[in-house]
Amino acid sequence: MATTTTEEKDKAKNENNNDIPSISFYITGFGKFGGIENNPTTTIVQTLQEEYKNGNPKLQNIKHFSIVKVAASSATEEVDHIMQLIEQEKKKHAVILHLGVNPRIGQNPAFQLEKNAYNEANFRIPDEESFQPRNETIDPTHPDLGFKWSTDLNVKVLQDRLAHKGFFDVCTSGDAGRFVCNYIYFRSLNAVQQYYAAQSSEKEEDVVKIHVLFVHVPKFEGIPQEIQVDFSKELIDLIQEMIVEKEEKKRRKKLR
Repeated sequence: MATTTTEEKDKAKNENNNDIPSISFYITGFGKFGGIENNPTTTIVQTLQEEYKNGNPKLQNIKHFSIVKVAASSATEEVDHIMQLIEQEKKKHAVILHLGVNPRIGQNPAFQLEKNAYNEANFRIPDEESFQPRNETIDPTHPDLGFKWSTDLNVKVLQDRLAHKGFFDVCTSGDAGRFVCNYIYFRSLNAVQQYYAAQSSEKEEDVVKIHVLFVHVPKFEGIPQEIQVDFSKELIDLIQEMIVEKEEKKRRKKLR
């Protein structure tokens, strides 16, 4: 009787999954700032990392976890590091998911899916490196303070699907503020555009498709830690689902 080796099984499995895009995630949260000593995003990212280490199958596509110091310089360094990791990893898709707390979410605490990042640094308080820009551009090659980049992920669809999963305290937002949250979001979206420009002569299939999303979360007093962690896991799952669906539509279109 012929036997099938583990290598043969893996090969067959890979052949069957050729149409499923490979996706890697890069997750960041923030540390303390202002009057917030215990940033909920620190706890969320650390909890996700622990579950990853314990083998949670839904989190095995996460390649990087990071708690970023709430400072413009640290945000820039983190984005540069993530872009290097993405180019080394060479997955078909990469998702940069930034989490930050919005301390002003009070009476109606909700998760905010941020659509836009603006080319403006106007810090209401100094960051953790005592840097406090006022009405300055983040990238001077785009001199307009009103210049913005937008995520290519459909935040409205994400909101609807999260509601279908039982997360009703979710809203979309077109303005992430002008502090370090907006700063890191703009840096990431800007870096993606620079990457695409540098890869313009490459074949489409050789270019990593990079998606970026920033999500503002409330304090744990507004929405408990366990729910916020569950929300984050569901969000990761739904983003993967949306990417796979989009790739499947493209594949079917080519077959017509």
